[in-house]
Amino acid sequence: MKNILMIIFITLFSLSALSVGPAPEYMKGGTITVTLKDGKTYTYSTDEYAVVKRGPKSVESEKPAAVALEKAPEQSVQAAHQNILSLGLVRSKRGLRVSETASTVEVENKKEIGVSVQYQRLISDDLYLGGQIDTNQGVGINLGVGF
Repeated sequence: MKNILMIIFITLFSLSALSVGPAPEYMKGGTITVTLKDGKTYTYSTDEYAVVKRGPKSVESEKPAAVALEKAPEQSVQAAHQNILSLGLVRSKRGLRVSETASTVEVENKKEIGVSVQYQRLISDDLYLGGQIDTNQGVGINLGVGF
């Protein structure tokens, strides 16, 4: 019980030490007048209120100003490149492999690795049309989408 009373007494004493004391003698009975930008004035007693200098503004207390955003006019976006030239490796058919025996003939496609060249041209916003040839006598037409 004595410990509880001691804690209460210490707590009350510390709170009174933290409280703001009476106004200095030269401010007793005085007044504080505040004038706002719009011309309104307010008067406060120095016995009830104290004047405290403001510190620097903290980042948390600043509110960002509202910004009016204007929508930019829409512009058509052109692809970075109008033409595309590519090299590649292909494995394509090149000729036939024929093997004969006395009673049968076997025919098989030969597949070989070759080099290809491909060209594509932009024909609309994201659409490319092109062609391809390779060293194995292959030819192709292709359609691609840019992204």
